[in-house]
Amino acid sequence: MQFKLDLSQLSWQLSGWTPNLWQLCKSMETGGSQKAEIPAIPAQVPGSVQGALLRAGILNDPHVGFQARNCEWVENRHWMFQCEIPAVLPADSPCELVCPGLDTEGWVYWDNACLGRFCGAHRPHVFRLPENTAGHCTVHHLAIIFDSPIRFAGQFGRTWEIPVTKPRYYYTWDWIPRMVQIGITRAPWIRAVGATELDIIDLWTDAVAAEHRGVVFVKAKLRGAEEALLTLHREGRCVWSRKATAAELARGVREEISEIELWEPNLSGEQILYSFEIDAGDAGHELRSVGFKQIRWLPCRGSAPDAEPWLCEINGRATFLQGFNWTPLRAYYADCTRADYELRLRHYREMGCNILRIWGGAFLEPDYFYDLCDEYGLLVWQEFPMSSSGLSNVPPHDEESIAEMRRIADAYLTILPRHVSLLAWSGGNELQRGPEGADEGCGFPCDIDEPILAMLAAVTKQRDPSRRFMATSASGPREFGDPALYGNGELWDVHGPWKCEGTLEEAWYPVWENDDSLFRSEFGCPGASGADLIRRYAGKEAYFPCSAETPLWNYPLPWWAEEYLFVQEHGRASATLEEYVTWSQERQSRALSYAMNAMKSRFPSIGGAIVWMGHDSFPCTANTSVIDFEGNLKPAAQALSEIFHRPAGCAPEKSGK
Repeated sequence: MQFKLDLSQLSWQLSGWTPNLWQLCKSMETGGSQKAEIPAIPAQVPGSVQGALLRAGILNDPHVGFQARNCEWVENRHWMFQCEIPAVLPADSPCELVCPGLDTEGWVYWDNACLGRFCGAHRPHVFRLPENTAGHCTVHHLAIIFDSPIRFAGQFGRTWEIPVTKPRYYYTWDWIPRMVQIGITRAPWIRAVGATELDIIDLWTDAVAAEHRGVVFVKAKLRGAEEALLTLHREGRCVWSRKATAAELARGVREEISEIELWEPNLSGEQILYSFEIDAGDAGHELRSVGFKQIRWLPCRGSAPDAEPWLCEINGRATFLQGFNWTPLRAYYADCTRADYELRLRHYREMGCNILRIWGGAFLEPDYFYDLCDEYGLLVWQEFPMSSSGLSNVPPHDEESIAEMRRIADAYLTILPRHVSLLAWSGGNELQRGPEGADEGCGFPCDIDEPILAMLAAVTKQRDPSRRFMATSASGPREFGDPALYGNGELWDVHGPWKCEGTLEEAWYPVWENDDSLFRSEFGCPGASGADLIRRYAGKEAYFPCSAETPLWNYPLPWWAEEYLFVQEHGRASATLEEYVTWSQERQSRALSYAMNAMKSRFPSIGGAIVWMGHDSFPCTANTSVIDFEGNLKPAAQALSEIFHRPAGCAPEKSGK
């Protein structure tokens, strides 16, 4: 029989140490924690160090004023998560400790013996427990110690110099200050490693929509049984089954299944899901939720003969892809719950969104995020964890980074392809070169001639062959939707703009009236948060006037403070916070609704548009988000929702001006 012990159900403690001092302790037992600078406090697993410190009253809320700056000392300590393992481990087989998410590097100790180091937040780490562990009726002690994280991996620098081991966004981006998480991001467990094993390696589905025929592919490791029973259920009714031998599963089993009901994206139909089961008796049992859809990418109407196809046909019907770029819910994402995700994803479903692009500066979201996307009809454009850096946006090309990214890709490709909501893969966000292939600069998206992107393209094609892979987003051949390039046939998948310098009538509307891009995977316009929210999170800091001269409006960056545009329009400064917020939110609403209306009216000459960005991860005074930090919809969200619910190909309403 398989054995699995979920360690998230145990009682954990956290202590903070002057770096390396813990190594001088003769005992790793919990009783030695009196030597810690921060004595042991209760901790949640999964959970972040910062979350535990906040609950213990050791940190002040980093979302208020500039208090995030006072939390940076946490990065300069070593942090020890500890728990006691009950005497329940099996006596007849060795065991492994599986840590699916550790952010980011450190050591694992078992009964005062080091099992090894770990480094890499984007993939699992596995440690073999000592041979004398199993069968002993004793309590064991587990310690996971986190080293200090790398100093900087934020928005600015050179991408090829930045390690691919840690999420980048919380080192400072234009929508979040420095709040660098340390912690256990996914629940660890202990499993038996013996004569029996059932482990799914690959699982993906496809469909032939016109014939209502589904395709399922499964590859698995099976030991301790000669065969397993594969079944597909829908609402308790078995619709297909077959037996497969261990050898067949090792090679991969591909089956076509008739009379399948298709999964449709939000607003296009029902989200039909099935249960796929592998039963190998005592050797193991696995159950996964799957669905069936057919995707074809077709040329946009009137596109250049050499242009890539950007018209997405889903189950035989061309579909305008409309939605948002998804950024992390919070800096300390290990502390988020399924309920947090349900709340936000319901917003997007109700707005009429049908796609989310999971931005490459972040991480692989928890399993239930993708389960909810399956249930809500939200297509997922998944990026691998790489992003631009301003000075140089070329991805890493050293052997160590490529090897680590291969391990990351294997982890992503083991988890995601069974999700019917998964639409496409991208190598990362805004990986690009300057003119004539220069390392510095921007404007020309990277392709699979970059070694790390070539590797990702190859492994994705091998393990998830039915889905599209793009080297980066935007994929080009030009990075930005520059109006100077309209009519040249060079604007396929492009990014921008994110701001209007001037009046909307003179500087924004003409951009969209003449646009001939085939897809916009990023564009946006800033809008202030609500006046009450700004006051609530300002703390003791001044929040007026609403200009970059007021430090709070310059935090984390001054890009989205537009008081100077208010002055240009009105001939005076804003009189109150409420006046500025009303103007800013109305301006964002008009800008985004006009742009989305114009693009959706061009369908099928354009395949879709994805707004940057959906929600706030931090209570910014202003941002390009349309949902604020507390989950309140800005007027732009309401305006976009109305457009999302209209049929594609409708002419834009001129009243939007």
